[in-house]
Amino acid sequence: MKQKRILIKLGASCNLKCSHCHCLQVEYDYNPDIINYIKANGFNWVVFGGGEPLMYFDRIKEIVLALNDKGIFYSFVTNGFYLDKEKIDFCNDHNIRIAISYDGRSGNRGGCPDNLKLVKKIKHHVLATTVYKDNIDLAKLFADIRNLS
Repeated sequence: MKQKRILIKLGASCNLKCSHCHCLQVEYDYNPDIINYIKANGFNWVVFGGGEPLMYFDRIKEIVLALNDKGIFYSFVTNGFYLDKEKIDFCNDHNIRIAISYDGRSGNRGGCPDNLKLVKKIKHHVLATTVYKDNIDLAKLFADIRNLS
């Protein structure tokens, strides 16, 4: 089946201010008509964007439940700071893929949140990293990532 994706920008708020982040600090108004647009146009993959998507988790739940379609895949990239069992359970139950943006303990993000150990409970997950001057020790970074995945 051909993938037809749509990106829904939830907002630009984030709990971190990473020096290498590409997100613009712009707020977006939510238009509930997006549900009918997705249904009418045969999208089978919904990507939630931010800022930090988990800051908008209630909106993610609202959209997923309104679409109520087991044939749709969902995904988002998160820094992982707001991961908890409730969010992971919802994502696992609704075919949501989570990419954890992780730049290592020595990355310029304030360290590793303790709740990243929850990554192993996510059914569909990947770890994404940006290699830049503050985490250039690749052996250390990859060892750290292996411990999380």
